[in-house]
Amino acid sequence: MTPSQLKAELTDDPAGLGYAALVAAGNDAALAALLNAPGAGSVNRREVPRGELLEALAGTGGLAAVYAAAVDPQGAAFSVAKAATLILDDPLGTVDYTRAGTRALVAALGPGALAVLTAQQLAALQGVCAKSGSRAEVLWGDGATVSAQQVGEARNS
Repeated sequence: MTPSQLKAELTDDPAGLGYAALVAAGNDAALAALLNAPGAGSVNRREVPRGELLEALAGTGGLAAVYAAAVDPQGAAFSVAKAATLILDDPLGTVDYTRAGTRALVAALGPGALAVLTAQQLAALQGVCAKSGSRAEVLWGDGATVSAQQVGEARNS
């Protein structure tokens, strides 16, 4: 996040959070709190524990489908399913769902050409890979926060 990006957010208020009065009052702490408040939208998670992935797939029958596709080297989904099982088999592993390649791998398992997972199974898997985030996280990624000092610097730039 740059000061100019933060200033544009405060000036334009594209999500309609009501920054104007707080900007006019110079209330940087309240603006930071508003930007950091949870519930602004869905955010891709940077660290999704392996256990959560397994639970999401096992609960819908998707785990068996992924492993079945991963043992058929002649199947169209073999390489994608095999890559997924390598992640699922890593006992210390987490998945960074902020990475475009990871999201593409997960999407490739779903309905379409490969069709390893049903739409319901894919939705369950994608559901654990996202979370409800703050406005700062929606704009700048999982774990992003904005301090009152950053707000003040942006507001006064």
